[in-house]
Amino acid sequence: TRISEAIKLFGFNRHDMTDSPVLSYGDLVRDITLLKALGSNFVRGAHYAMDQRFLDLCDVHGLLVWEEVLGWQNTVADFADGIFLTQSLRLADELVAASINHPSVVFFGFFNEGQSNDDGP
Repeated sequence: TRISEAIKLFGFNRHDMTDSPVLSYGDLVRDITLLKALGSNFVRGAHYAMDQRFLDLCDVHGLLVWEEVLGWQNTVADFADGIFLTQSLRLADELVAASINHPSVVFFGFFNEGQSNDDGP
């Protein structure tokens, strides 16, 4: 289906901010409820892939999602490192494979907030 009109995105960055490294389903529902109460239609999963249960909830509640590979503030030296780049590309493949069937996922991000003051080679 082709979208024939522009959609203005309004939303927030989302980080898992709890006392536990594991989020309960209730934590995920709380986040969706807060985003919707604030009038959001969009959420950026900042710096790492989102929980598939969260994406399921976004699918149901109509929130559009920007998914990202793990990483932030990477430098030119990081990208020059073959191991770093190979592992990062593998993460990107895994992210897309895990999330491709979620209609809520509209962007796949490959790093962000990287060094921007580099003059290059």
